[in-house]
Amino acid sequence: MVFETKETISVSAVFKDFQLRPTAFIWNGKKYRVISVSSSFQNRKGKFCCYHYAVKAQNRDIYEICLSTEDMSWSLIRVHSQGDL
Repeated sequence: MVFETKETISVSAVFKDFQLRPTAFIWNGKKYRVISVSSSFQNRKGKFCCYHYAVKAQNRDIYEICLSTEDMSWSLIRVHSQGDL
């Protein structure tokens, strides 16, 4: 099941090997620990960048999250769930 949204989320991240890597995020009051980053890319929105990450959480679902440099906020874009959300 794929669920599309654009909700603001809180994200913990680290810089590793000169790259930003999400380590956990909070969505709907629940904390999800990131166990892997499967891909990332960036695109531009005018003069600002958006950094997209496809991350796998401990529940095995895949989440697309995005950091916008326009306001330095994180958003949840899409959820690829193996079960019900």
